[in-house]
Amino acid sequence: MGVGEKKESQKVAIITGASSGIGLECALMLLDQGYKVYALSRHATLCVALNHALCESIDIDVSDSNALKEVFSNISAKEDHCDVLINS
Repeated sequence: MGVGEKKESQKVAIITGASSGIGLECALMLLDQGYKVYALSRHATLCVALNHALCESIDIDVSDSNALKEVFSNISAKEDHCDVLINS
């Protein structure tokens, strides 16, 4: 790597409602593009279609603010950025 060049980092996406519909389709599209995807859903067990090395399914009710704080704290401990946030 030359002087002034930045190391390309993994692109990261966080998607709520990722077990079905638009959220699921967005997750599949971003995984196909090489993103690391955090798939949040009340029914994370339904994220079977997202069985992918770059996907982490997280069971959460996004109306629970304390649970959201905990999940985002855990994600922040692993990732230094988020490129895409989809609230589906």
